[in-house]
Amino acid sequence: MIAIVVVFGVISYVEWKYLKRNKRSLRTQSIIMGLAFFLLIASEALFLVRDHWSLGMFLNSIFEPIQNLLTIES
Repeated sequence: MIAIVVVFGVISYVEWKYLKRNKRSLRTQSIIMGLAFFLLIASEALFLVRDHWSLGMFLNSIFEPIQNLLTIES
């Protein structure tokens, strides 16, 4: 969890320096930093719920009823 924050911190720092060096507008800076913050929160949330929820479970909940309808019972 700390590694995620460190990686996002480094990426945000590099982005911030790039935006300042190229004199981007305040609106652009706000959008980029807001997106980085949103992605950080989403990554942390997915990290915390990885034991209770996974993409495989989600896909299974969608396709299992369809598979049961298509399966011919003998």
